[in-house]
Amino acid sequence: MKSLRLVFTPHYDIGLWGMERLHPFDSRKYGRTWNGLRKRFGSALDGITITPSAPVSDQDLLRIHTLKYLATLTSSKVIARALEIYPLRWLPNSVLRARLLEPMRWATQGTIDAAHWAVSNGCAINLSGGYHHAHADHGEGFCLFADIPVAIAALRASGGLHAIDKVIIVDLDAHRGNGFEAIYIQDDDVQFFDLYNFQAYPGDLDEPNRFPHLHPLRAGMDGEGYHNVLRRHLPIFLDEHRDAKLVFYNAGTDILAGDPIGHLNVAADQVFERDRYVIDQFDDRGFPWVMLPSGGYTSHSHELMQRAYGYAVEKHGGLKTVG
Repeated sequence: MKSLRLVFTPHYDIGLWGMERLHPFDSRKYGRTWNGLRKRFGSALDGITITPSAPVSDQDLLRIHTLKYLATLTSSKVIARALEIYPLRWLPNSVLRARLLEPMRWATQGTIDAAHWAVSNGCAINLSGGYHHAHADHGEGFCLFADIPVAIAALRASGGLHAIDKVIIVDLDAHRGNGFEAIYIQDDDVQFFDLYNFQAYPGDLDEPNRFPHLHPLRAGMDGEGYHNVLRRHLPIFLDEHRDAKLVFYNAGTDILAGDPIGHLNVAADQVFERDRYVIDQFDDRGFPWVMLPSGGYTSHSHELMQRAYGYAVEKHGGLKTVG
């Protein structure tokens, strides 16, 4: 019997006096999602929630990231480039670290906490994270810290996972997880499944032999076509890797029709159906799993997150809608 935990802290939300709106990413969707879920399930939600006690430590980050890279984050120019908000280069670095880096460090710790819970108890949802464009030696695409690899490394270090235990990453964000791929290019114990718009950043795959379960989609693909590809290929991938000890699910909502960066054409109900289907596929095979929000660039992201997370809360959290 799986037991679900949500991982959340108000520290996840990013606010910079409105300057964060220079990027289409909804940097406050985490708190909006939490508030919506708490309205739906009431105070009982607190009983299945884990609150990270501190931002991720440098010790944990250095299991994946280079010391040189972490040192460059003292440069406002480096942060502005990675977040694609170029006016930020003129702000003091201390402000950017407090207002932008700290929320991402809290989120990275949240992914670690979610992974620790899931590997022992069944499943967890971190309401932030999924920074799949972050590389070991640089950040890009609004991603600074490679939270899933950092969590895997933390589990391996603590004994929660053995070094040879297989982990799989199912990435259904509209964009390819190029940062995580680069980190695990030589590590066959981490396997990837990815549906991505190859006509959007970061483009198509360079290493098809290492990553045979990455499936490019054309811009504008509708929900029916998306689900046909997903249902044809995901069960094959999961069955091939039934020995996996943990699954991470990057559930980006940027596949939604009208998303200005995802450029796919999947209706809201079909986004929810994707998440329900994927969760059920994991459960049918007994996989422990961690779900993360990743990208989503419309004002509807938090609504889609609430629907998917609400399904998981009712299925594995033992809660029902109040009222």
